[in-house]
Amino acid sequence: MPTGLPVALGCADTAAASFALGLSQKGDCFESAGTSDVLTFCLDRPDFNSMFLNRSHVYPGRWLAHGAMSTPGAAIEWLITNVFPELGTVSELEKEAERSEPGARGLIFLPYLAGERSPIFDPNAKGLWLGLRLDTRRADIIRAVYEGIAFGLRQILKYAEAQWDLKIKSLPCVGGAAKSQLGLKIKADVLGLEYQTTDFQHVAALGAALLGGIAGGVYMGWEDPEIPYLKKFNSCFKPNFTNYKIYDQLFTIYERLYPSTKEAMHALNVY
Repeated sequence: MPTGLPVALGCADTAAASFALGLSQKGDCFESAGTSDVLTFCLDRPDFNSMFLNRSHVYPGRWLAHGAMSTPGAAIEWLITNVFPELGTVSELEKEAERSEPGARGLIFLPYLAGERSPIFDPNAKGLWLGLRLDTRRADIIRAVYEGIAFGLRQILKYAEAQWDLKIKSLPCVGGAAKSQLGLKIKADVLGLEYQTTDFQHVAALGAALLGGIAGGVYMGWEDPEIPYLKKFNSCFKPNFTNYKIYDQLFTIYERLYPSTKEAMHALNVY
């Protein structure tokens, strides 16, 4: 390489996205929603929890904790490919789910389709529906999957707030699944938080480009006020607290599902 060529030290995608969003203070957080879902929290000291993936931040003296679910987006694709191929697209799937109601008429989905990372870190965990009846409809089954994903995120948020004494009031959401209005509405209602999103989805790439800009001298370090952090969000989903009360009751059941079925899940590994 020629002498003087700038070299930028890279980082993982979620860390780059954290930088692009300007997460620099304790309690700053966001969700990255795609094949997997990750809730990322900024910490001011390395006070780590084994339920999370943990690393140093791009910012000096800051750390990141990632509550990472393995298969939320993959579960939606699985529904289209293997369960309801007649619907064909995510749009049609969500249109069908709208025909159900908050709580999916008493159906709960555990989204462990490839084991799970946060908060259980169990590669042998399995997915399941609880509450199937003769009058359960296709719409209920689909909606329960979206709600199960949101319950998983709420569980991660619950542990994070308790571990680091946080009180999260709003959550920026980026990534491919952030385009799902149904998904964002359900998450806002289940978590009781305001969800914000933007049409610009390549946030990790933006963070990597900004780091390259610092290495190349375009910006004078991470404190440069000219760094164009992504701070503007064009869509906002506020929680419906009538729905939140419904989900609050179902969440207590959701939390008991894995501990109650873990032994049976592991016994299925012979198949």
